[in-house]
Amino acid sequence: MIHFFKKNPLSLLIGVTIATIVLSAYTKHLSDVAIINQGKLKAMHDVEEIIHENIKMQGEKATGKASMIARFPNVKEALKKQDRDYLITELQKTFLLQKEQYGVVEGTFWLPSGIQFLHLFDIKHFGDKVGADLKIVSTTLKGKKGIQGIDIDRYGISIKGSDVSLNEQGEELGAFFVGMNFNTILANIHQDTGFEAAVFGDDEWMTKIKVVDEKPDAEKVIGGFRLIGVTNWKKIRSVLNAKLLTPSTKSNFLIETVNGIDYGVINVPLNNFEGKQIGSIVAVKNFDSYKALLRAGMVKSTAFAILQGILVIGAILLIYNGMLIRPLEHLNDHINALIDGTPDVDISPILGQHDEVGSLAKEIETLRKMYPKALASK
Repeated sequence: MIHFFKKNPLSLLIGVTIATIVLSAYTKHLSDVAIINQGKLKAMHDVEEIIHENIKMQGEKATGKASMIARFPNVKEALKKQDRDYLITELQKTFLLQKEQYGVVEGTFWLPSGIQFLHLFDIKHFGDKVGADLKIVSTTLKGKKGIQGIDIDRYGISIKGSDVSLNEQGEELGAFFVGMNFNTILANIHQDTGFEAAVFGDDEWMTKIKVVDEKPDAEKVIGGFRLIGVTNWKKIRSVLNAKLLTPSTKSNFLIETVNGIDYGVINVPLNNFEGKQIGSIVAVKNFDSYKALLRAGMVKSTAFAILQGILVIGAILLIYNGMLIRPLEHLNDHINALIDGTPDVDISPILGQHDEVGSLAKEIETLRKMYPKALASK
């Protein structure tokens, strides 16, 4: 092989050029892959940010609604008198509209003693005593100030906000809680990012609390989590499995391949007021478009590499032919002319080359000038 390249330096030069171009194209491809992967990760981090922002926004809305109701003078008076009928008459219709239009799923009054006084969506059920699992309620009543957070009660998992009703002496008359569902958040995720999204609640916890909603089909309970709401169950289910819903203290970002198609999957844990995970929001998106971008980039890189190779090799051949082959052919003609006795071939253009060919031309030119003297000596 070495002997071949010594005898064929042009082949070596072209081979090195081709290898360099191929390596350059491959390096560009690896760079494109890295950029695409960064794009996927950024897209998933953007979804996580949207989820947290929307949860915070819904919590603030819930707290705002709770504060508005809890501080109404008429509401304070009704709580003081424990007039359930008045609260139902004044508030139930409004909250039913709020449920339909804005995803409000809870409007509950609690007394300072820790007894549920009224649930505006379930007026026949009251008298429950606050348990250890409703930390957000006991914390509000004990602290005499409004808070917000995510929790599960017998009406399901919701984003809650609360505030207390105080009399003129600052004594607590009760507290009011507003709960918001996750439908608005799921819709915003899909609208803003194209990800399908679903919210899940801890199935064991919801069973223990005896959530009033019927337990969904077995298909919709995955890895110990129960489906609560979803934008497109068919698309979510085709990707989701128990492994992807593994409980975690932080968000997980995964690329899951199903039937040869890559999907971006984000699992954002939902923690209650005490920091215990009680659910998850899962978002899924087909990442096949990224593969298309990568393929397009590969085609462009390959085409550019081929064009680059043609131009470089063409330039090499042009230089090789112009600076070496043609001058050597010209010198060969001159030597043959000397041998034939007609040393009249003009090689003056070659004499100006500052390389081996130019040196050889000068030596031959010296012989040509000596040729008449050699003939005369004969």
